Amino acid sequence: MTGSIPLLTSLFGFAEKAARWAVLASGALTLASVLLITIDVLLRKLFGWTVGGSDELSSYAFAISTTWSLAYATLQRANVRVDIIYQYLPVRVSAVLD
Repeated sequence: MTGSIPLLTSLFGFAEKAARWAVLASGALTLASVLLITIDVLLRKLFGWTVGGSDELSSYAFAISTTWSLAYATLQRANVRVDIIYQYLPVRVSAVLD
């Protein structure tokens, strides 16, 4: 059983590194979506042209970036509601939930 601890530590380290890259990619995807929508609005206002499908692409980008960012928030225990609940739970109940 003692041999599994380094393996779990290694797997957790890999998960944290993958989640960190995913959250950076999520941020870049969100910024790209904002840029696409901005260009679409400016082109429509100034020239009457439109970038087809920018609303649909931004919806996909938002869905992808949200799910990838949630993995990072989970590993960093950044969910405020969970931490608030944990403060008031008995130790045994917290252990069961973990």
